[in-house]
Amino acid sequence: MGQLHRLCREYSDISLLDEECLMEFKWRFMHIAQKCLKPPAITRNRELVELFVRSLDNSFQDALNARLSVQGTLKVDALGRSRMEDPYDLEHVIQKAVDLVSGKTIARALKHTPMIMSR
Repeated sequence: MGQLHRLCREYSDISLLDEECLMEFKWRFMHIAQKCLKPPAITRNRELVELFVRSLDNSFQDALNARLSVQGTLKVDALGRSRMEDPYDLEHVIQKAVDLVSGKTIARALKHTPMIMSR
């Protein structure tokens, strides 16, 4: 877990406009997180989700939370009940973060707006 905490300090305040940084962080984070989740797991999904999300800046966190709540893809147990203390799977959260910074989003388009307007 120490490696993850150091990594998260190294990659703090990742913005919606920094796709390259997010992709590098994602790769490094998942590499360590997968080791932490192997039996016997030294952490839980919830803790990993919280660590990942805290490395994003506030506006990115807000956008990600909005995207996750709109998607309606809560994690459920074997009986189909949502697990509010641990509502989202780590891989799903990371994929939604990547979707937000990908070339298909408005945020990405807005990043290039000043260049287009200056031409």
